[in-house]
Amino acid sequence: MNEKIMENYFPIAKLIYIFSLIIYFIATNVTIIYERSILEISLLFIFTSATLFYELLDKKSIILLILCLSICIILIFNFQSFYSVLIPIVALDLITYFGLPSYLYLLTFLIVLQKDNNRIIYFIACLCCNIMYFQHYYIINAYKAILTDFTNTEEDLKTSIEKQRMRHKNDIEKFTLALENKSLEERSRLSQALHDKIGHSINGSVYQLEACKLLIKDNPLDSKKIIQAVIDNLRKSLDEIRAILRKEKPNKGQLSLIQLRKLCENFKENYNINAKIVCSGEINEVPEHIWEIILNNSIEAFSNALKYSGCKNIKINIVILNKLVRCSIEDDGRGCSNIKEGMGLTGMKERTKAANGNIFITSNLGFEIKEREYSG
Repeated sequence: MNEKIMENYFPIAKLIYIFSLIIYFIATNVTIIYERSILEISLLFIFTSATLFYELLDKKSIILLILCLSICIILIFNFQSFYSVLIPIVALDLITYFGLPSYLYLLTFLIVLQKDNNRIIYFIACLCCNIMYFQHYYIINAYKAILTDFTNTEEDLKTSIEKQRMRHKNDIEKFTLALENKSLEERSRLSQALHDKIGHSINGSVYQLEACKLLIKDNPLDSKKIIQAVIDNLRKSLDEIRAILRKEKPNKGQLSLIQLRKLCENFKENYNINAKIVCSGEINEVPEHIWEIILNNSIEAFSNALKYSGCKNIKINIVILNKLVRCSIEDDGRGCSNIKEGMGLTGMKERTKAANGNIFITSNLGFEIKEREYSG
């Protein structure tokens, strides 16, 4: 109900304007109320109805014609002069219908020049009518146009975001498919490498053992030589397998960095904490046990920041020098003057000390953990 009133507020405002004028002049001319002719009342009713329907119906030209005829007949028959205050409504409807400039609204004030005792009333009526029309056709319509533009922009943004989301989804699917293909290619390559380098050697060893089984009773010395050759061959094959696996095994530093990045992503997605990692230096030069310490200490530091710090940002900074690895973990959360060491911080100290390193824990703008671990 309220929405319908808001949509049709302008015809309601015009209706209230007309009724207010009629009530005013009836109240100030009580003695001539009963002298109104049926024609006058009918024309006034037609005018009021046409004014209302002009805003509600689409056939504005017909209704506007009825408005003009009604007011002309009223004025031609010289009905009460106060009816001239209805002229601004017709004039303003004509101006807006033909799209004329807004400064022509001022022409409606010409009725004030007529010789009448109600000039002040005419002026106030014209002023109210002009304000009402200007507000509706310029201010409110301009606001509606801006609102429509914002709505269209919002829809365009939603469409753009949806397209971008679908594009990212397709990119992820393509990347996942490419990753799966790469994994299959690597497995196929590894299988082929094992077959080429190890398969023939193992097959030869099997044949030699089969021959040794036949010769072991009649010729034990030759059988021992064959067995020794098979042992040497299998040992060599085992070394080749180890070499292949060592070559294919991912670097511990790369795996640790991947895990640290996953830790940062997890905090950003699940806890709305902006975590990032910065690493400088040659990661392949750092031993595996050092990476293990960095990873475990980082997990513990992140856990402490989540529980006690209330931070919004966490940064892991890893600097790899010649014989030194320095890792600092900082956040922008609450600090404390008295740090109580629990099992977590104690474990961090013990791990760092076991690697011939040092750890420093301070609390200025949150916890800052610096650890130095010698890689040599």
